[in-house]
Amino acid sequence: MTATSSESHPISVCKSHGLAGQFGHPTGFLGLLVGRLMATKNRFMNQAVVELLDVQPNESILEIGFGPGTAIQELIRTTKATRIAGVDPSTLMLSQASRRNRRGIQTGQVDLKLGSASQIPFDEETFDKVFAVNSFHHWSDPIRGLNEVLRVLKNKGQLILALRAALPQKRMFSAPGFTEQQMEQVEQRLQAAGFSETRRVEREAGRNIVCLISQK
Repeated sequence: MTATSSESHPISVCKSHGLAGQFGHPTGFLGLLVGRLMATKNRFMNQAVVELLDVQPNESILEIGFGPGTAIQELIRTTKATRIAGVDPSTLMLSQASRRNRRGIQTGQVDLKLGSASQIPFDEETFDKVFAVNSFHHWSDPIRGLNEVLRVLKNKGQLILALRAALPQKRMFSAPGFTEQQMEQVEQRLQAAGFSETRRVEREAGRNIVCLISQK
């Protein structure tokens, strides 16, 4: 299918400059701070996604936008996945994640690469499951990214997008999140890309975590 311009644009849930802009592509000193912040901030989202992935022995898993590598670390710790791969556009995050998961890389279980959702550097039908934690709004071309996910997923494979929902009443220092309308836009894009079905799962009451689970 051919996406319209509105379909291919990223969904904006935060400002793209200054410290906020670093979350999409961390660099320099601010990027180091952002990496540490993400390691803490996304802890509950990582745990929720790993639980929902329900990884079975011998499955291959891909994370898009692995950041400091804490979700990869959680997968190593709690599952028996044969292969855990990841792509991220930031050389700084690749360095942080590689240090954090050094042993998995040395044993060959973990494979981390520079890359983005729009150009996933892996072969067709490589992965049983793909996931992205709090990063979908940073994808420069969502439809192209979703098409790439479909390309690397095996038949009947699964994609999980973990999103932070906007709070009904914004609290002081609360992170921006997806409104209900924006959630529906993401679901529409998943359908437009060709996923057969999508369901919502809410996790960690009070932490505004919503996971969209889609099947190829």
